[in-house]
Amino acid sequence: MTAVRRPFFSVIIPMYNVGDFIGKCLGSVYAQDIGEEEYEVVIVDDSSSDDTLEIAESLTETHCNTLLLKHDENQKQGSARNSAMRRARGEYIVFLDSDDCWQYTNVLTTFRRIIRETHADVVDNGSEYKYIDCNQDIALSRYDGTAEYRHTDTYELINGDDFFFGPVQAFYSRQLILDHDVWFADNVQYEDIDWRMRIVYHARNIVRTDIPFYCYRINPASTLNSNNARLQHDRVSCYRRLTHFASQDLHPRMKDYLSAWILNDVTSFPFFSRKYDIGNSLKAVRELRNIRLLDKGTYRYFSPDITISKTSLITIFLLKHFPLAAIAPYRILMVIKDAVLGR
Repeated sequence: MTAVRRPFFSVIIPMYNVGDFIGKCLGSVYAQDIGEEEYEVVIVDDSSSDDTLEIAESLTETHCNTLLLKHDENQKQGSARNSAMRRARGEYIVFLDSDDCWQYTNVLTTFRRIIRETHADVVDNGSEYKYIDCNQDIALSRYDGTAEYRHTDTYELINGDDFFFGPVQAFYSRQLILDHDVWFADNVQYEDIDWRMRIVYHARNIVRTDIPFYCYRINPASTLNSNNARLQHDRVSCYRRLTHFASQDLHPRMKDYLSAWILNDVTSFPFFSRKYDIGNSLKAVRELRNIRLLDKGTYRYFSPDITISKTSLITIFLLKHFPLAAIAPYRILMVIKDAVLGR
């Protein structure tokens, strides 16, 4: 009996109500100049209510390297990625969002060369997204850059100005994911921030390159572009997961980073002051109080030498001690500030 050959890559695509875009997304994958036996495509339909599934079925039926899975109920992007990872067979995993695409036909062959030369756990890409309009088409071409790379470590990577919290611009060893049991949070948004922090923490061989292969589609209907009140509560749940991660036996430098990141994000107050109604904003403040992220002692417990600015101290003091009704004027001031600064 002949053994089934393991593909080198698993391309994981979660999809939900992207009937207008899934064809361009899959087209950029199937256009890769690599044999289909070298990669598999694992697609998870997260219970779409439009024609996404029917379109995907018609596009994939002639590609024997594609597995199309279905969720009976919508479970959000992290759950869809988890379902795909559990079925993936590739040595390395790369994520692609279903309303986005790659602009080069040699993405997989380029990264395969880098991986074979370095045996990296993670090949992280520092290039910015190419932003494309919702209705814009991309003419696929071949990447003719030098594709140089360098070795780095966790702390240089996460402290860099160009560190992306989304998972789509990197290639990950599937064995690394399995060995350290790194999965996305289910049934929430903001599932990718803590996943990225955990996976790069566990990686011991990280390579950085700069290949502008990823095209991010500016889709007004996407999750993070909607005024969904649940988003801010899911962001608080991300803080919970990061706090739990920081409570583990981690390197002090990682604890310092996590503590400073959570504090900065909590005190910046962006998700309360811009999109969301005051009622849900106040609920989110209650959640922050309940998980003690408005106590300076929480941050100093994880990072005894952390520097907390006067502005941050004032912000968490106000959010912790003021009557919730008094936060409304503060929120209005933040909106005015954003307008003045042009945010």
